Amino acid sequence: MINSNDLLRSLGGLPEEHVHCTVLVVDVLRGAIDDYTIKINNKTNYIDK
Repeated sequence: MINSNDLLRSLGGLPEEHVHCTVLVVDVLRGAIDDYTIKINNKTNYIDK
């Protein structure tokens, strides 16, 4: 699973005052993936019934 350090490393670093943005991005990305997964599972369950 990706974490903020992985993102920071892939970006080649950021100024210290922007490092917290990597934490925010990873949190938002995880939330979006969770929402998508829930929606897909709900559609699948609805179709299977």
